Amino acid sequence: MKTVVITGSTKGLGYALAKQFLKNKCQVVIHGKDPEKVKECCRQLKKEHPHSFVCGYACDVRNTKSLEELWNYAIAMFCMVDIWINNTGINLPDKYLWELRPREIDQITEIDLRSTIYGSQIAVNGMREQGSGAIYNVEGLGSSRIFGTNLSLCGTTTQAITCFSNSLTKEMRQEKTHIIIGKLDPGVILSDFLNNNLGIKSRTEPSQKTKEAYNIYGDYPEKIARYLVFEMLTNTKNGVRINWLTNARAIRKLILSKFRKRDLFA
Repeated sequence: MKTVVITGSTKGLGYALAKQFLKNKCQVVIHGKDPEKVKECCRQLKKEHPHSFVCGYACDVRNTKSLEELWNYAIAMFCMVDIWINNTGINLPDKYLWELRPREIDQITEIDLRSTIYGSQIAVNGMREQGSGAIYNVEGLGSSRIFGTNLSLCGTTTQAITCFSNSLTKEMRQEKTHIIIGKLDPGVILSDFLNNNLGIKSRTEPSQKTKEAYNIYGDYPEKIARYLVFEMLTNTKNGVRINWLTNARAIRKLILSKFRKRDLFA
């Protein structure tokens, strides 16, 4: 039975991944910043999967000490961590770069990028000690080289995550460790992440152009999670990139959109 730690897993893709891992008889540690939300999610997951092993830990992923505590908590509960997923991320307001406040810029670089680096460092150290494991970093638009207005920071941080993951893959290979580094590209996710900018206190309406793209290419987290979890549980290759929205799938969705109209924001 594998043990999985997922940062940012009280909602959206992270929560869907947790549910899918539980369906596959894994032990899961969920994470969030809000202790009450973490407890609520644990209760719900235990209700849906009464014979499963799930627990949660609340901490700030921007702090290495907090991430060490998350790792230690998982080890105390389950003795080993087989899979660690860096999934924490936030969305930015629909603004141009010059309209963003310094604090908004700091938030996305700290939460999206720094948490991935810190989380990977903590997990690598722990997995080197235990002898094996797998670390998966969630990518975004920048990793697919999709650039556009209002995406300067989101694209920058996600492309940096891709570069970081590729370098870490080579380091693991060079050191001849039994640690797998992988990247997860979930594509276009239909969740409240789209409406929530810099946290739940800042909620905005997506632009019409954004809605059109999501109606064509978007999928719900549960559907994406089924594919990603299966691939992670069966993967044995260091440096793998697990991509949900492949070119073939994107083309098929575009063609189908000509005949099947969706309005997921109605």
